[in-house]
Amino acid sequence: MAKLRDQHLAEYFSEDILKQLDEAEKNVLYDEFSNSELRLLSGQELDVVRGHAAKHLEAEFSRRFNAIKEDEYPLLKEWYLSVSNSVHEIICSKCGALLGIEIDTKDDSINPNHIEGKFVVAIGDKMFSYRPRLDGVMGYQCANVVDVTEDVKNEALAEREAAMKARRPKIEAEILERRKEEFKEQYDRNVRSFIDDEEFPKIKTEKQAAKMFMATPPTKENIQEAVDINLALEFPEPIFADKVYCGNDTRWSQIEIDNIPEDHIMTSLTESDIVKVKQEMNISNYEPDVQQTKKGYKVESFELREVKS
Repeated sequence: MAKLRDQHLAEYFSEDILKQLDEAEKNVLYDEFSNSELRLLSGQELDVVRGHAAKHLEAEFSRRFNAIKEDEYPLLKEWYLSVSNSVHEIICSKCGALLGIEIDTKDDSINPNHIEGKFVVAIGDKMFSYRPRLDGVMGYQCANVVDVTEDVKNEALAEREAAMKARRPKIEAEILERRKEEFKEQYDRNVRSFIDDEEFPKIKTEKQAAKMFMATPPTKENIQEAVDINLALEFPEPIFADKVYCGNDTRWSQIEIDNIPEDHIMTSLTESDIVKVKQEMNISNYEPDVQQTKKGYKVESFELREVKS
């Protein structure tokens, strides 16, 4: 391959220039430049040729530290190991998908904006997003598409039942209070009308009129049908597709969720949010759920498997 490359480049560059170009520069000129581009560079000084090659190398370097295709990863694995102190594959424990790699580069200048000393490279399209959490670990969101199994359906139905069970007391209280108010209004109207009606001259007291009012007062027991209807409307039975996103998401730790307003989680954190979470961590002696494994370590529902050369 190198021989074929050098023969092709020799058609455009002198032997002296080719001797001074390194392997990476030769490779990028051979792989990334068209014949017409090489013709434009032929006859130029070494610095000019190197400058054009460097732009392509820089762009490729940046791309490799952002996202790569699935079929590229086996070819680039050794390269990542060569520029990093460590490389860990990000595996979703829920569906088993490979989302990307988490690397600790040898040279921080490679990525001056590195996050918590880590750099995340997505592989393919199985990662929605990631986030450095306030507890010092990285959180991930899996975008892998999986089959809807019976277990998934049963889990969703169980979650619905649990939500309905938790909501039922409040719905019962709301309906019972409303029904009692309606009953009282109807009672007052009917009792008054019985007393005032000339056809019932003997009915002169509320006690006598109340005997004519045959409606049953609302109780917790006789409003259950209405409660069931309200719950069914609020929690409709799920309709399952054949495929769904895995949905595994650890971008927010529980201590962050408990102490940060939801609208801030959806937008951006304030300085007071960060201070509050840090204080809660100190008070509760909080430690993230990180477990060492034979192949690396596990953070909640994602496994980080160390890559070896």
